[in-house]
Amino acid sequence: MRRILLRALALAALLLALFGLCAADDAEVLESGSWQYTLNENGEAVTARYLGDETEVTVPASLDGHPVAVIGQGTFGSVSFPQVDKTIRKITLSEGIREIDDDSFFSCQALEEVVLPESLTCIGKAPFQWCERLGRVNLPGSLTFIDDLAFYGTALREISLPASLQGMGSNPFAHCGALTDIRVAPDHPVYETVDGVLFEKESRRLVCYPGGLDAARYEIPDGTPALGGDCFYGARFSTLVIPDSLTVIEGNPFQQCASLAAFDIPRSHPGLASRSGVLFTKDLSTLIAYPCARPNRSYTVPKQTRTIGRNAFSSVKTLEKVTITGGVEIISDGAFNACRSVREVRMAEGVREIQSSAFVFCPSLSRMNLPASLEKIADQAIGQTAAGFTAEVVKGSYAEEWCRGHGIRCAAE
Repeated sequence: MRRILLRALALAALLLALFGLCAADDAEVLESGSWQYTLNENGEAVTARYLGDETEVTVPASLDGHPVAVIGQGTFGSVSFPQVDKTIRKITLSEGIREIDDDSFFSCQALEEVVLPESLTCIGKAPFQWCERLGRVNLPGSLTFIDDLAFYGTALREISLPASLQGMGSNPFAHCGALTDIRVAPDHPVYETVDGVLFEKESRRLVCYPGGLDAARYEIPDGTPALGGDCFYGARFSTLVIPDSLTVIEGNPFQQCASLAAFDIPRSHPGLASRSGVLFTKDLSTLIAYPCARPNRSYTVPKQTRTIGRNAFSSVKTLEKVTITGGVEIISDGAFNACRSVREVRMAEGVREIQSSAFVFCPSLSRMNLPASLEKIADQAIGQTAAGFTAEVVKGSYAEEWCRGHGIRCAAE
């Protein structure tokens, strides 16, 4: 057995902080055969990295006599490090393993099947994200919790939820474009399906609309009070009908709904409204979601609007110019994230804050003005724009200072 003392470099520490990972500056990593691992406070092994090159891998029940309890972050892949596995086709987890940590199988590009043990109780955030060939997974009868986006972007066609499952984070099956069948026993204590869509029984909260369903129109059942985070992510319908009962929308659950052109909301709805197919709060003070497939090339935010909501315009397809009127004060996290066609954004005086990732992955965005009214711009608010991007700013303003401090080309007037 080799003992390796890894000291985190400044860059690695920064990357780990950005992605919410936890690592000690002097983390002792042990090595046994094809495995690197650490020990938790109970003396159990937490896998750290698989070093082998097999196409079918079994995670052992123990390493050097220490029982393996957790598949740790980055064991087979990671968003934080340039590691993408292209060889492993099947992974079997031995009995005794209790947890799969966040970001542990990220983008294993050849992975087709995962066999989970009956000892598994928890699956963390996005561990199988972008495992695009992963089509076979058994969820064991011991499983109690699945966290946010656990199987995001996989090739699952069907999934059975065990009776032991007590809770889920934001839609674990988001962006699973082949998924058509979520199987839940009629006597499941927590979950049920209605016309193939997954709901919480007691709260009636909509958890997951399978991405492989082909209906052009979906009517949320009357009596549904809440939409869970990312519940419609990647759905194929073009029209969504929202009932009077719906009062809670977590974030923007309509991202990557590439065919969604309009929201259909009754005039009688007490808290929501549709203005030209765009979803707002009843008083228009918050713009909640702009449909991805709305055909217009330009859009002017209503003067009554004070807040552009989280991910409100994310992944919109045809929009090229956005005019933000003087009433808007806050542009929320990810508001225009991945708007690939947007070329120009004009903001009136009055905008006070631009939050994180509001204008990132906008490769066509070349022109934007930042008004003198701005008081706060998040560090990662603007990025991955067109090569010639220039922000128009007022000389001596906070926006000019922010641009120069963050390496953003600007023209001061």
